[in-house]
Amino acid sequence: MRRHLALAALVVCSLSGQSVFGQDPAWTGDSAPSALSVGDAPEFWGPGVWGRVNPNFWGYPSISVASDLVVMSRPAPVHQPILFDGNFNPILDASQLGSTAAAGGRFNVTFFSPNGWDFLIDGLFMGEFDSQRHVDPSGGVNLIFYQGIALAQVDTIRFRSNLNTGEFNLRRRLSPQFALLGGIRVLQLSEDFDFTDGASGGGYFSQAGNRLFGGQLGAEVVLPARGYGRFFASGKYGIYNDRFQINAQALNPGGAPISVRVHDNMASGVGDFTAGFEITTVPRMTIRFGYQCLVLNDVALAVDQLNQFDIFSNSGTVHKGNPVYHGGFVGLVFTF
Repeated sequence: MRRHLALAALVVCSLSGQSVFGQDPAWTGDSAPSALSVGDAPEFWGPGVWGRVNPNFWGYPSISVASDLVVMSRPAPVHQPILFDGNFNPILDASQLGSTAAAGGRFNVTFFSPNGWDFLIDGLFMGEFDSQRHVDPSGGVNLIFYQGIALAQVDTIRFRSNLNTGEFNLRRRLSPQFALLGGIRVLQLSEDFDFTDGASGGGYFSQAGNRLFGGQLGAEVVLPARGYGRFFASGKYGIYNDRFQINAQALNPGGAPISVRVHDNMASGVGDFTAGFEITTVPRMTIRFGYQCLVLNDVALAVDQLNQFDIFSNSGTVHKGNPVYHGGFVGLVFTF
């Protein structure tokens, strides 16, 4: 009878321990840790407190949801003369369009698995990067547009850029502080470069679009900060197939429009770096802030194509650019 009672007591204690500590397979101690040791012991930093999880969260998480407000800047286009006066002296350089900034949103959903593998869904959707300049047309304005000289007058230049990206990754936790990442990314970058004249209604319009799809690899590091929060950082890089398209159209008043359209494939790269800090609030929510940087390699940018193609023959070679988008973010993370 005593043997049966002892066995029953052992089963009850075992079930109680699994309930309190979320059946965390990473804990292998012989005795139940205290409330303080749950947040401090390295064995609970792994599956129990990894990846957007409050350092004071007890038990094993199954899912976390994060939402951030992101403000990023884009550098000015590369140096090259765009507009010339009547004597073909430069009056506007592409770099004078300046750096532009935009706000956007980012989200993350992470599904945790007790076996050390996690599944992550991420998305970044930015607003429009927009800059505009006016020039004085009194001395004449010449625009060399896709190997031709514009006939209509222009006095306003507008540059716009849109960036959206989504990714799916698998994460393998290798230690309490380090994990490897691998997955796929879809990225779209579109740009418009317009030359217009408000008086005559004429205009010259250039567009470049990139649709990237491919695989990426990376790593993630976390470092709990004594129960006050945690530092986190991740980096990824991938090679992608870029389905790009170049469009241009000249709309002269009283004349038939002339256009060029080129589309093809090329290899492009994307590097992604994120670092930040999460602040402990309540057991199922944290506030986080940090920095993100996206480096695009060998993509088609609208400004760079002005003299690369011939609008009359559609011939030419795409010019590849390397824009960098970077800035800060702040948001909330909920863990369940």
